[in-house]
Amino acid sequence: MVELPGRQLGRYRLLRLLGYGGMGEVYLASSRGAAGFEKLVTVKILRKQVSQDPARVKDLLREAFIGVRLDHENIVQVFDLGEHEGTYFLVMEYVRGFSLREVIAFCAEKAEPLPFRPIAHAVRCVADALEYLHRVRGPHRKQLGLIHRDVSPSNILLGAEGRIKLSDFGVAGMVMDAARAGVVIGKPRYLPPDARHGITATQGWDLYALGVVLHSALSNDPDVENSGAAGATVIGARLPSLAETRPDCPPALRELVEKATARTPEDRLHDASTFRAMLDAAVPRQADDIDYWRQFLQDFYKRDEFVARFGTLPHVEDLVPELAADSIESPAVAYIETVVVDAARPIRFGISPALGVTAARAQADRIAAWLRKRIERDVKPVVLGDYKALVDATVDGEVDFAWMPPISVVQAAERGCGVVAVAQRYGRPTFDAAIVVRPDSTITEMADLVGKSIAFVDRDSSSGFHYPIDAITREVGPPHEVLKEQHILGSHKAVCEAVQHGWVDAGATYILRDTTNTIVHSGWIDLTDFGELRVLKIAGAVPCDAIAHRPGLAPALVEKIARTLVDIDPADTEGATILREVFHTSGMLRADLRIYEEVREMLSRAR
Repeated sequence: MVELPGRQLGRYRLLRLLGYGGMGEVYLASSRGAAGFEKLVTVKILRKQVSQDPARVKDLLREAFIGVRLDHENIVQVFDLGEHEGTYFLVMEYVRGFSLREVIAFCAEKAEPLPFRPIAHAVRCVADALEYLHRVRGPHRKQLGLIHRDVSPSNILLGAEGRIKLSDFGVAGMVMDAARAGVVIGKPRYLPPDARHGITATQGWDLYALGVVLHSALSNDPDVENSGAAGATVIGARLPSLAETRPDCPPALRELVEKATARTPEDRLHDASTFRAMLDAAVPRQADDIDYWRQFLQDFYKRDEFVARFGTLPHVEDLVPELAADSIESPAVAYIETVVVDAARPIRFGISPALGVTAARAQADRIAAWLRKRIERDVKPVVLGDYKALVDATVDGEVDFAWMPPISVVQAAERGCGVVAVAQRYGRPTFDAAIVVRPDSTITEMADLVGKSIAFVDRDSSSGFHYPIDAITREVGPPHEVLKEQHILGSHKAVCEAVQHGWVDAGATYILRDTTNTIVHSGWIDLTDFGELRVLKIAGAVPCDAIAHRPGLAPALVEKIARTLVDIDPADTEGATILREVFHTSGMLRADLRIYEEVREMLSRAR
């Protein structure tokens, strides 16, 4: 057994024992680097006698070689494989939280059924991880046919910050791997009935296991992993009917469990995307699922009974006490650069309908057509419902690149997205947020807004919401107290038209001025035909919109898109027209995060 915490394994210092695995101990550790760099990681250490067993060492090597090639937000990352004085160890991402098994166990003890929405969100994330795992390609783009083989509640980690991670690839393998023919691998309760006959495992077995996980969460049955539980040691034991264990379960959700865990292979689900589609139909995904899940889990982990049963969550300063918070200066926005496995699919370019749905679709089509010719890759335009959906889709990898306003850029960057390029207009990378009224309006100063109605674009819009709200708060008072009505209309076009028609007293939109301070672009000039509006207040200089990219996108592809947008050849008249008419810019610049600092501070004030 490895010595007590405090031992150093190369550059890793053991902090505390997290638990025991079949091959050894699992520790929380800190990774030391130059200039005081310190990162929390998980270290899995093989026991001495296990380290001398070639078969067990091969298991660890398999986990490392598979894990280090995987890059998905719902899969625990593998960072390193080491050997110290004859002992092998694996270094992985640390997820500060508990497992799904502990959550199910607590709910079972309290006789509290887990709500359907958080169950669906957690299982949906694991289904996404399996879909990714099952399609990973190797050399020469050959499908590897990876199988996890140990999908179970204890291997689904639920981070307090909202992360959901599938862990433990120690028994993962390939469909073609015949090295263990005739040997059953995995927890018996999560294996299908056909595993009893020693046949070759398939990726469908992972979906069967996920179906059992879903059943366990719905029926508050945590002991299906306990070797002492009835039926736990029986491969493919029949599951109790959800109609009896969870009578309020939606029929579509019950049907999914029954389909995933059918007794015969031909009646089961064979791919994770079908599992995900059936889950989405049973419990439809909502725009705020991530926020809802995070709040649900944080409240859950703080419950006195849960803390008494499983312990409280550690704080970073408790784990690394010499870490001085006041000595660390964090950057305004952090970026994560990783590598994807499969880059052959079409590039998906996302855009929001802030300028109107019809205009957004036309613009997206023009951008896609132009990029196809420039980068020689298929580009698929995607129009999302609003800015939040655009950010979520980019963070979740549903789009690869997205045209975003600054508020969204900051929000996306805080969740791991990067920035490719930022627009510049008339030589500067900013434009103005403005509060506007009709030319004949009696409103002549900010104080006149008291008791009036105002229209905003979107709660994630900078010029269409945040900057004007900030100005009203500073100069007049809290908007909910001083304004008569507030309307969210979804686009700059709708806001300007509402003001022009007199449906509201004022509106929030954008304006762009040239070097002589003449307004050359604005919500009403660019998007409506109903006449001029008068600027009541310049609410602030807003960083121009930018093109962001999803986490995990290959750096080479990011660089290629950046060069395409920034270094447009003067002879490329189509490119210049795209910049002018679609992006409303005279050119693009490489992103400088300093211009977003004021946006970040304003968001902090708003929170």
